[in-house]
Amino acid sequence: MATEKYVSDKTQIGVSDYLGAAVIHGVLWLVPYRKMTTNIEDRHLFEGTVNVQYGQVSDYVLAPGEGLRIEATKLSTGDSFECSLLTWDTDDGNSPDVIVDDFQGLITHINDTPDDQNLRLSIQPLFGATENSRYDVKISSVISDTTINNTIEEDDGSSSPYQDYPSVPKMIAAWDIIRHKTVKLDFTFGYGSGEITGQETIIVNSNEGLTHVFPFNWSKTNISKVDVIVNIMIEDDEGIFSIFPKISKMDVNPSDLYGEYVENLIEYQSYIDDIKNNREIQESTIADSSSSGGSNSSTGSSGY
Repeated sequence: MATEKYVSDKTQIGVSDYLGAAVIHGVLWLVPYRKMTTNIEDRHLFEGTVNVQYGQVSDYVLAPGEGLRIEATKLSTGDSFECSLLTWDTDDGNSPDVIVDDFQGLITHINDTPDDQNLRLSIQPLFGATENSRYDVKISSVISDTTINNTIEEDDGSSSPYQDYPSVPKMIAAWDIIRHKTVKLDFTFGYGSGEITGQETIIVNSNEGLTHVFPFNWSKTNISKVDVIVNIMIEDDEGIFSIFPKISKMDVNPSDLYGEYVENLIEYQSYIDDIKNNREIQESTIADSSSSGGSNSSTGSSGY
């Protein structure tokens, strides 16, 4: 596996309170956040005893940053159930699905992707279920961001007085999500002269996307001037790298970067796979032929 490292432009961004990174379809953005002026409490969705003789299913749609907290207690005995909390109709891979027999306790799931997420809570009988089979369930919608323990919102861009440090999402880099499925991003803040200096590394699956809030609080009364450089490590089996690591070199819309490239790459990959398969078949045939020929020659010699 060949790897290559690229360094982004230095990005200047104005930050009220927190800074995040979002990877959407192979494009990396820096996103400034601010604390919300009003405190949003977690919403209580359901609490009660549920008959699960024939199973129960509940579906939820979580906006980016929202979550679900589920407390469950099994009240009946002599029966068994499969309890699951699954993401469905979505490409999310950051939060693993949960499937447990006879689960009791607490599960919290946060949608840390940049898109809405469909979540399904299911309790299904395995054996012994009767009309007395019961679960005590309490479900709450989690609003607060658990990473930084604050309720935040994306900055609308009106708060920065600095033209060269705007408080708006800024595009940093873009890469081919088919060729580079896993990407390592190493963020460096401040360079020894900023209000906060720090470093953090995240690894993303390009096909699934990611939203991440850095655990640094720029707590000045006014906007903080934040300088960021990103070291980008990508890998490819064939050592071919397709990336725009410097946004200053990108003069087109990210969605137009590759044109028909995706279709061409799929066709090319199919062509390469065919060649590899044919080569393996030929090598196997040659090996079998060589082995067979060597055996016949040996037999002929021993006859004299």
